[in-house]
Parts: sequence; structure tokens; C-alpha cells
Amino acid sequence: MLIVMKFGGTSVGSAERIAQAAALVTDARDKGHHVAAVTSAMSGVTNNLIDAAQAASKGNLDATLRQRLFERHKAVADAVIQDATVRSVALEQIDRRLDRFEKLCYGLSMVHELTPRLLDAISGTGELLAAPLVAAAIRAAGRASSPIPATELSGGEAQRVKLATELQRAQRGETLYVLDEPTTGLHPSDVAKLMKQLDGLVESGNTVVVVEHDMIVAAASDWVIDIGPGAGDEGGRIVASGSPMQVARQTQSRTAKYLAAVI
Repeated sequence: MLIVMKFGGTSVGSAERIAQAAALVTDARDKGHHVAAVTSAMSGVTNNLIDAAQAASKGNLDATLRQRLFERHKAVADAVIQDATVRSVALEQIDRRLDRFEKLCYGLSMVHELTPRLLDAISGTGELLAAPLVAAAIRAAGRASSPIPATELSGGEAQRVKLATELQRAQRGETLYVLDEPTTGLHPSDVAKLMKQLDGLVESGNTVVVVEHDMIVAAASDWVIDIGPGAGDEGGRIVASGSPMQVARQTQSRTAKYLAAVI
């Protein structure tokens, strides 16, 4: 079983908290589960980064922030990671990321422009700083672990991690979820588990729109929109729409016979 554990800023805000997070992961691993640990920035770090970037865009560089943040993360590493080699690797990763952030701030001080897209990227820097510490703490407990930025996951993997994180939140309904081929790389038995989670979102009053080629997913949907008839320049038109049974009966749809086979 894959278990996704989401650790917020408070959960990784100190050496003690990171050690506790690593213990939770290793306990799940000892029970035979695969674990994806999604970590937030250490408490307060994201605000520090955003404030520094905004100040830099106005020409005010914070010359001490990089060192302050490095020392904070180093203090945690020194307390949690006993293996000098593992600790050194984690700190090198953190230092490189802080170096990139410092250079970014220097650039902002020259162009005086902080775009929303760039601000989003800066908001994720704190997570990249915390991830090596959590991964190293797990390795220190004797379990293989490595930090992986979400950009290095396949589209399906990244969406499933985000979905699992979302499912941990209190469901209020009336939320629209748009997923692009979330079954990518999944075994058929795992597709059924994914569908159960998506059904749970719908039952809670949410709307789930899925772009998918898996006919099992299409057959389990309330409404199917078949876009085609071909790919690329030969597609882009609505060929059929309706319930899965209705679409499966459409003679002009190339998808129909495959959908009918699983209904």
C-alpha cells in the first residue's frame, strides 16, 4: 500500500518534530508500506522568503537572510542527523538552493518586478529546503529515502500525491477537481482504489473532471464526453456525450466499442 503523509510547517518546525515525522515514516515502512512524505517549509520560512523577494523587487536586498536560514536548517541537521556524510549531503543541497534564491533576489533588485508565477515558485523554495532534512532523518533511521521535487514526478504521480494531500483536508463540497490522466502507471487493482477515492469526493458534493483514456474510469463516470474523432489536427471535436451506456452505443465514436467492452 502507498501511504502519503503530509507534514505541515509545524510538523517540521524543529529538530524534535522532524525526528517524530521520520519515526512515523519508518514505522509505516516497517509495516511493509510504501511511503511518500510531502513536506512543507519549516514554520515561518516561506514568509521570510516571500518578504525578502518582495523587498528585493523594490531594490532592498536582505544580505543576511541566506545565512540565517542556513543556520536554522543546520541546527536541525546537527541535532537529528548523526551520520556526518548524510548530514553534509543534506546541507549541501540546502546551501545550493539558498544560493539560487539569493541570486534570484539579486536579479529582482535589478528588474524591480515580481510576477505572480515567480512568487509561486518562491513560495515552494521553503519546501525544497526542508525536504533534504526529512529525507536525511529517514535515512538516519536506516531506511532508504531521497527528496524528489514534484516537477520530477510523472504527471499521474504528482496528481495522485496532490490528491492524497487534498483528501486529508476537511471536505466542504462545491470544489472542482480537474485531473489529467491520473491512472498513468497504475496497476488495474490500483485504478479501482483511485476510483473509490474519486467517488468519495463526488459523494461529498464536489465535482471531478477527469481527462482519461482508461475505459474503466470512463465506464464508472456519470457523464462521458468523447473528443475526437482522431488525434492532433484530426481531433478536437465532441463526437459523443452522455452517460457511459449512451456513448457506448454511438456508431460514430471510435471509443464506443472499447467502452462497451467494459460496461
